[in-house]
Amino acid sequence: MSEASANLPSLGVFNVPANEGQRWTFSVPLLLPHSPFGFFTSLLRLCLALCHRNKDMIQFLLPSIVQNKDILLYMKKTVSAGKSNVSMSHFTQPENIFQFYWLKCCCLMPCLEMDVAHRVALRLLSRLHFGDEHLAHDLLSTVIFSTLFISEGEEVTLTSQSLTNLKLSETLHLRSATQEDINVSQGQLLQETFKSLNQIRGQYLMSFSGMEKAVQSSRNIYLGNSADILSLLVRNPEESLMPKDWVFMPLIHVYNSMAH
Repeated sequence: MSEASANLPSLGVFNVPANEGQRWTFSVPLLLPHSPFGFFTSLLRLCLALCHRNKDMIQFLLPSIVQNKDILLYMKKTVSAGKSNVSMSHFTQPENIFQFYWLKCCCLMPCLEMDVAHRVALRLLSRLHFGDEHLAHDLLSTVIFSTLFISEGEEVTLTSQSLTNLKLSETLHLRSATQEDINVSQGQLLQETFKSLNQIRGQYLMSFSGMEKAVQSSRNIYLGNSADILSLLVRNPEESLMPKDWVFMPLIHVYNSMAH
């Protein structure tokens, strides 16, 4: 990281001086010779490849990965950390890919705390950069709306929560898009949402339907399809791929459709 300088912010993270006369100070180096992410990412990718080819390997390879308490503690710290310039740097990509492969391992064998894995997926989705469209599409398709990662709507979970949190039975007064008054409990609302996860996922994927070419180009790079890779250049390396209001994209998509 000796090349890091104030006029090359993508090479590191700097503390911006409050006064013009003060020097920029380097904050946190993101690439270090002893970084473990290269080895760990390769290991997870190899384990996933073996497990996809032979399902019997899942019980032998994945428990030490998805049930490792140190890795789970690292994931908890990841989701509890506040936003910073570090998370916006393009050089966090090795860590992003490592977390992506860990989530894919959790798809084959659930970890000890799947709610933590789901929060990791949500945080990871907001940190992806241009060029990571394949990862974003995969997360939306297989993780974000998967019932394996979301347990709040299951009847068993709702029953146990209702014993400790009476708010689940409280009636919510809502108004639909057609101005109809709806009275429903929070538990019923969660249960209906849980049952409709496939439709909700479809709406989100439809909202990002204009990214097919970018997703295919990103997939070619990540899968090593060298014959189909047209360019390794990415646009806006300093910006995140997903807009800050990506959660509301289906509503915006419906509004734009109705407007036309």
